[in-house]
Order: sequence, then C-alpha cells, then structure tokens
Amino acid sequence: IQTYALPRSTGIHVNVYQYTIEGDVIHVRRGYNAGINFTTKAELDIFFRQKACLVAQGALTNTLVDKDGIFKIFGITDGGSQNLGILNYLYHYSEFRLVKNQDGTYSLPDFSSLEMGLALSMVFEVPGLQWGRVEVSYASSGAVFQEEDSRYHSPEIINPWGGYLEIPTDLAVEGTNGFVRLKISLVTVVNGKTNFWVYGPMGNQIPETPVLLKDFRRTNEGRVSFTLLGGDPGRAFRAQKGLTPRGPWTDTVGETIVVRRYGASSYWEGPETGPTNSFYRVRSVDYVP
Repeated sequence: IQTYALPRSTGIHVNVYQYTIEGDVIHVRRGYNAGINFTTKAELDIFFRQKACLVAQGALTNTLVDKDGIFKIFGITDGGSQNLGILNYLYHYSEFRLVKNQDGTYSLPDFSSLEMGLALSMVFEVPGLQWGRVEVSYASSGAVFQEEDSRYHSPEIINPWGGYLEIPTDLAVEGTNGFVRLKISLVTVVNGKTNFWVYGPMGNQIPETPVLLKDFRRTNEGRVSFTLLGGDPGRAFRAQKGLTPRGPWTDTVGETIVVRRYGASSYWEGPETGPTNSFYRVRSVDYVP
C-alpha cells in the first residue's frame, strides 16, 4: 500500500446506493475528489471516512430510498497511467443500516471503523515489455505449481501487447511470509536496448539463477557439445571458447542457447575450430524468447 497504491492514487470516489425491490439502483449520493496526495494509509482512511459520512447524509435526505433498508458504500481510489488510462488502486465495500431513533427520525451509524484496502489486482506498467514469465512455487518445497509464459499461454498476468502486468493481489502480497513464492522474469526493449530482469517475491530485482556446463563431448565429425543446467527459463546464452580458464574468450559458431522450462537441461553443439585443448563458457546475450 505504501509503495504501490498511495503514490499512484490521485483521486477518490465514494458512492452510497441502495437496491429497490425491483432490482433498480438508487444512487443516494456520490462524491469525487481529485488531486489527493496522501503519504500514509491512516491519513487516507481518515479522509475516506469523512467523505463516507458526508455522502451517506443522502440516505437521510433522499425521499426515494427505503430508510429501513440496506445501504451500500463503495469507495475507490484511482490514478492515471502513462498508456493504460485510469487504473484503480484501493477500494472499500460495505453495507449499513440507518439507526432509527425513538422519535422516529433516523441517523447514521458509526463509520469509525471504515478503511480502504488493495483492489483485487495490482497493475504495473512495463515500458518496452516483450516477453514475461511468472512462476509460483510452494515456499516449503520450492516445487512450481503455476506458470505463465507469454510464449505459450494466453495473457492472464503478463500482457506484452498491452505492456503491463496484472498480478492478483492475494498473490502479490504473499511476499516471503506466505505459503507460496512469486518469481517474475521479463525482457524489455527500450531505445533499442534489450534487458532481462528477474524479480523476487518482495517485488525487488534479484540475481539471476547460475548456470552449470557439463557433459562435454567431442565427436569424430569435428564437433563439440555440452549440456547447460540451471538458469532462468527464457534467458539466452552464447558459447565462448578460450585457450585458458581465464580467456581471452571468443564467441563460437553455433545456435544461441535458451534456458528451457521446468528445469529441463539445454543442449549446445557446434563445430570445433582451432586447438582441441580449449575451454568453454557461456555469456548472456540480448535476446527476446
């Protein structure tokens, strides 16, 4: 809330309404304030309660409502984004009844406990988004039970065409204390520069998963091969060759290696040129999976 929702919330809507027996909606009163700028949720909640009390006064004065019926309060904060229009960040929904006094008049109930919470999803614009992958694993075992890769799945969390992520709030707020862990990998291209990013369960950028080269083989046809283990799915590498373990290194002839999903190993093969007693390594390359 402090780092995501509050800085992006520039307006607040509060609406009090009631459904009739026929299912029609009577909007008792609405209120909107633009240009809000709160640094703490406590300040925002105080303002929201004040607005709710003001708007709910319509339940006392509106002659079309059933004063003994149920009223609903809906509040939401929003803010403009660069490319996605208006987005919602915090919301509130609750029901209340008017208090009927002994003299037959009505008054508002106590609204001192009203507060706003995060919307059902959290939207993040990602300039230049070209590819993304979401991985959800169990905190206890590390086993992945949910995956979304924009190469293979229809967009639910990752939308490279729209340039944004829409993460379910209950998943986004798991952090490192919940039962699951969220990991997001992205490739962006901005001003011709390609970048690969990996984000952990707290939303911060984390180091990439290391890779290991093994099973080096030389064939009779003058070719060499090896297996690449580890790495983050979608990350691309190019094989390099050197005369010593410290290099100098030169790129080899062969296909770009792209780390596969589900922990599957990746295989590389290329022609062996130059001295046969050489060393191999891989370097990461700019690549959109």
